[in-house]
Amino acid sequence: MIPIVRDVMLSCACALLTLVSCSTRVRTDRAEIRDRSGLAETLPNNWIIGTIGGITVDAQDHIWINQRPSALDAREKRASTAPNVKCCVPAPPVIEFDQDGKVVQGWGGDGAGYTWGNDGHGIHVDHNNFVWSATMSRPAGTSSSSRATASS
Repeated sequence: MIPIVRDVMLSCACALLTLVSCSTRVRTDRAEIRDRSGLAETLPNNWIIGTIGGITVDAQDHIWINQRPSALDAREKRASTAPNVKCCVPAPPVIEFDQDGKVVQGWGGDGAGYTWGNDGHGIHVDHNNFVWSATMSRPAGTSSSSRATASS
């Protein structure tokens, strides 16, 4: 092996080992992740959640999700179309949970003269408590962000 190639390979291997050992240390210093599998039982109104497009934590340590009700198939959301079926109804696209996993509020979706995007990507609560959510499903050239005030 050419000495310069060997030296470069050794340097890369050392750098990789350093990165791996640093990331291992960071992972062990993080907060403990607890199983919250019972969270779905706390959803009101027989809600069901589709694919999660974004998640964030605000200044009050509330968890906000941007979910995609359009990802649910007809069987999963049949209570919204059949009066004699108990479960389930698509949850609103934006949901706020408190630290205990209870729903604080949910909002979003189609309204009078407005079509909510069906492919939400990302969510952010800024320093003014405005909630920003984006979608990729708008026609080209139109705005894809919506803005609403977060409640405390």
